[in-house]
Amino acid sequence: MESRSQLIVTMPALYRPEILATTLWSFERGLFCQFSKRTLIINLDPVGVAEDLLPEKRQRIFDLASQHFDQIISRASDHPSFSAAVQWIWQQAVNRQDQSRDVEYLLHLEDDWVLNRAVPVAVVDTLLSQPKVGSVRLQRQKQPVTDHRLSLNPVFLHIGFIRQALPLFRLDKDPEKQFSMQPLLSALSDWRHLVMPDGQGGWVSDIGVHWRKSRNLEKVSELGTSRWRAGNSGRIVLARNWMILKFKLFIYRTRVRLITKGRVS
Repeated sequence: MESRSQLIVTMPALYRPEILATTLWSFERGLFCQFSKRTLIINLDPVGVAEDLLPEKRQRIFDLASQHFDQIISRASDHPSFSAAVQWIWQQAVNRQDQSRDVEYLLHLEDDWVLNRAVPVAVVDTLLSQPKVGSVRLQRQKQPVTDHRLSLNPVFLHIGFIRQALPLFRLDKDPEKQFSMQPLLSALSDWRHLVMPDGQGGWVSDIGVHWRKSRNLEKVSELGTSRWRAGNSGRIVLARNWMILKFKLFIYRTRVRLITKGRVS
């Protein structure tokens, strides 16, 4: 297995170590292990759940992260804002590149994804080294992808693309949506966005929806921005959804363990 020098991961995260553990574990098996040095830039936002205020929950997240990263750059915000979180973590990555010049791209990874199998980093290197390729996305759908706009599913981002986007980045619009709006749409029109070649099914699986249901939370979008609100599920439904979440995490881990055992292509 070839070991590369440096990986920077930018992560907007919530206080949910129960699923972060599976996210980091799966990406360790299929991606992180291919890099000799790893840096995590993480922004923690609350969602209005009382448990978010518990110091031990934050410490649990940092303990998990320290198992996979040599360096952790973190911020815990009192007021949730997905756009502000993304702006901050991307700016820290650009600052890091300004200081060391040893990083050409980063992995943008939210805390609720499972990596289904090993990522061939040599292919990522080749794609991102092409002129004006701003991103390479790890797609979750099995069917062929024809829409190659920027997506913040787990995605490798070229530092030059992020550097150009940040001065025009807006905090009143969701990060992903505003790349299809002005002024970013015109300012970044010469950048291309690719999808990682995939002949075996989706690279990643989303486990956030199971967590939201287990916590009686809903994510709603209004006028280009998103926010969290409490749902109306009863205790029996919540208990059932919690059991479904635990079962899903077990299934994902079992599948990843079988697929990635001894294989990094």
